[in-house]
Amino acid sequence: MQTTKQQWGRVCVSVLAAITLGGQCGAIDLGPGEPCAAFKMGRIGRTTMEITDIVNGDREAGLEPTWTIGVSFDYPLTQHLYAGAVVDWHWLGEPYPLPVDLRVGGVSALELGVQLKWLISLGDGRFAIRPGIGIGGAQGHYTLLAFRAGIEFQMSVSERFGIGIESGVWHSPVGTDSVTDVAIGPMGYLRGEVLFSVWGRRR
Repeated sequence: MQTTKQQWGRVCVSVLAAITLGGQCGAIDLGPGEPCAAFKMGRIGRTTMEITDIVNGDREAGLEPTWTIGVSFDYPLTQHLYAGAVVDWHWLGEPYPLPVDLRVGGVSALELGVQLKWLISLGDGRFAIRPGIGIGGAQGHYTLLAFRAGIEFQMSVSERFGIGIESGVWHSPVGTDSVTDVAIGPMGYLRGEVLFSVWGRRR
C-alpha cells in the first residue's frame, strides 16, 4: 500500500507532466493587448492597527500574519496600460493586546477595488511582469479605505492557464465602525495566482 507521501509525490509528478505537455502544445497569450483573469491566494504580513476611541483614547494593536484570497480581471486600455478590477477577502487576525471592550473576534474585510497596471511582456507573450497601483473600499467589522502597490510575475503553462506570483504592500489609513477610528498597516503580502485566458487569441 502506498504511503500518503508517495501518493502526494505521484500527484505532483502528474501535475508537472500536465503543465509541461500543455506548455509544449500551446500557451495562454500574456502579450500586449490581451485581457486576463486570475485567482489569488497567499499571506499577509505582520502589521499594526492604530485605534482612536473616544472613551479609551489612542491605542496601538498588533496583527499577526494571516490569509488573503481574491480574484482579479485586467483589461487593456492600450497595448501596455491595463485597468483592473479586484475582489479580495482579507483575514487580518485578532488584534493584540487589547482590552476586552475593544476585542472584535478578529478583523476581516471584503474589498472591492480598481487597479492600474503596466504590462512588460517577455518571451513572445509567454512571460509577463505587471507593476501596478490600486485603491479600494473594504467592508467588515470596520469600513476601510485601502491603497495598494504591487508587482506580478506571470508565466504561461497551457493554452488556457498560467501561473504567477504577486507581491506588494497594502495600507488602510482610514477606517471606522462609527464609534472607533482605525488605521491598518502598511503591510506586505505575497500570493500565488492561477491565470485564465479571457477571449484572447490562443497560440
